Amino acid sequence: YGNETDDPLQLAWQCLDLARRIFEREDTKQMYKDDVVNYKVMLSDAYSNLGDINLRNEMFDQAVSDYQSCLECREEVCKKDDRMLLEVYHAIAIAHTMNSKPDKQAFLDHFRKAVEVCE
Repeated sequence: YGNETDDPLQLAWQCLDLARRIFEREDTKQMYKDDVVNYKVMLSDAYSNLGDINLRNEMFDQAVSDYQSCLECREEVCKKDDRMLLEVYHAIAIAHTMNSKPDKQAFLDHFRKAVEVCE
């Protein structure tokens, strides 16, 4: 007991990844067919939290990918001035700056989009 992994971050990642996989299953999509907004928000939250953990673990490319998936979900259901979009644009920008080869243009583009949400 407890010898597989004692790392709370790894356990959190495993739980969130399982949640993401459950949300992406076709039967789960069907279960939420009448509440697509709530479904997309919950799925985007799973991606956002996975991105946070990958960022903390210095897996920057995977963090960007998770945040992009989060953004795709949120763009489908959020208004253009929704703070949930600001949050994910900011997270993507930060992940781009922390990479071993920072993508300055992607960083600037996502920070600009975050600022646009505030306007």
